[in-house]
Amino acid sequence: MPLPSSTRHADADHVIRASRLSPAGPLSIVAVALIVFTVFWATTAPLMAVVMALAALAAGAVVLTLIFRTGGLPGRTRSPGLWRNR
Repeated sequence: MPLPSSTRHADADHVIRASRLSPAGPLSIVAVALIVFTVFWATTAPLMAVVMALAALAAGAVVLTLIFRTGGLPGRTRSPGLWRNR
């Protein structure tokens, strides 16, 4: 039985587009940070509560960046002239 060609697929002509970021993502991260802040405020020192809430916000921002690629630097492309001389 021959293997199918991996270079051409039935859906190769369709462009894959990233999904749009809904407001629920950032709002849920802010909600988690507020919950972390209030729990740590009640159980530890206020400075520790602020630090942990900021850590929760930073972790949420990293997750959103990884999922939706927001805030990333645009990719650089090489000039075709560089490849001609190699």
